[in-house]
Amino acid sequence: MNKIDAIFKNAVFTYYMTNNKGSNVSEFDKKISFLDWNIYISNKTNLQYAITDYISVVIIGYCIDGDGIIEPRNLSDYIAKKIKTLDMFISFSKRLAGKYIIFLNINGTYYVFTDATASLPVYYTNSKKIQHISSHEYLVAKYAKCNLSKNSLYMLKGSDQAKTLPNNITFHENVYLLLPNHYYEIKNNCSVRITKKDIKNIISPQIAAQKSLEIINHIKNQIINDFEIKCPLTGGYDSRVVFAVLLGKKFESYTMTHKMSLTDSDLAVPMQITKKYKIKHFLIEDKIPTAEQFDIANEIFGKGMYSEYTLQLIATLIKDAGNSCILNGDILGQIGKSSLHKNIPPIFMGYRYYACKVHNTSLQALKQSKKWYQEISKKFDKKYICDLFSEEIRLGRWAGNENCLFSTFGINVLNIFNCQKIIEIWECVDRKDRKNAQIHKELLKIINSELLNYSFNHSESLFVKIANSNFFLFYIATFTKHYLQALKHFFRSYG
Repeated sequence: MNKIDAIFKNAVFTYYMTNNKGSNVSEFDKKISFLDWNIYISNKTNLQYAITDYISVVIIGYCIDGDGIIEPRNLSDYIAKKIKTLDMFISFSKRLAGKYIIFLNINGTYYVFTDATASLPVYYTNSKKIQHISSHEYLVAKYAKCNLSKNSLYMLKGSDQAKTLPNNITFHENVYLLLPNHYYEIKNNCSVRITKKDIKNIISPQIAAQKSLEIINHIKNQIINDFEIKCPLTGGYDSRVVFAVLLGKKFESYTMTHKMSLTDSDLAVPMQITKKYKIKHFLIEDKIPTAEQFDIANEIFGKGMYSEYTLQLIATLIKDAGNSCILNGDILGQIGKSSLHKNIPPIFMGYRYYACKVHNTSLQALKQSKKWYQEISKKFDKKYICDLFSEEIRLGRWAGNENCLFSTFGINVLNIFNCQKIIEIWECVDRKDRKNAQIHKELLKIINSELLNYSFNHSESLFVKIANSNFFLFYIATFTKHYLQALKHFFRSYG
């Protein structure tokens, strides 16, 4: 067995499926025949399915009911027996949480759905005959025999360290990524946007905290029941809310040192908090990826086509993570705090603004951002687009890439807030309140107000603090950073 096959067999949240009945896939030991499809999963990936005369369903990954009513093991049976139409399923799916995809057959038409933020990726080809769908671009490109895209490789030159492409394109020709708020309709070989209802009633951060916490507690109880939990804790708001939610349950906490001293607040505050609440806490020193880890990442993701910083996180955590589940709260920052957009008025947010947020200075990236923006502008008021960008690009693409890397190396990372119902509740709060972490503060007031007595985010630079103090300064800083990065790339290429 070669090392790449061994990696896939022992990865988590990893799958490949095709309607090529004669497929021979070396990367997996587990194969399930489902109607006209062969589905392959890694040894550590869960799968359940149910078949009825009208609806058949496969759930791959970890899927739970945010309403706390249906047991996870019964979800496929429930969907197959209770759901009658596509619209019914879309409405029902908003309560689901976890990291999963759902493969659905309704009266002979196949659909693929992701979780709320596509944390378990869906890569697919645009072939109308043989279909290839996977958690990994590598597997789709390999079995569909897709070549690298020259345009995407050119775009890579304008990318920052995240190496993230815009919109739904990938590094291979005819391979695409399914973004959040979309489903893939196999018959017509296209992704379809799910239209959200307009937010008519703005609610207070307090109401949002109360409504979302009920769902969060259902999710927490199920995850705690199913996994040993490790909770990263920093000096920031997001991790402290996750920590607060977990209090009263069995879990461990850790902080990555990043070469800080024990007197730095980002280390000192987590240590003070965990000592106060008698939670086992350990510090993790940064580690450099091994040559073998680089070789594996280069083979599967392509040299220079993934974030080396994420690989460093993996190298740092892989020993301590073990078989536990790392629980993070990134969605709370991106949506609950609107960290990418603050309270910039929608009138200032055109496609050029969103192109800056992609962190890619190439002309092709600008064109893709414009394409995404024009398509979404036809269906949504301008005031909603920034949240959709955070969902689809920041979470669906950036966090999705990170999740895929972690899963490949066998590290289980879940987001406790990955539920569409929670996201939509938070999006009902005015961004002027969100940007000041009011949802975070209200959640902490309800759960454990003492945690508000510890300081937050001392590590922010003076420049960041000034830029965050005013929406116009933040807006100017967004473009300034983008064009400085463009100059850097220009001189690197032609200097």
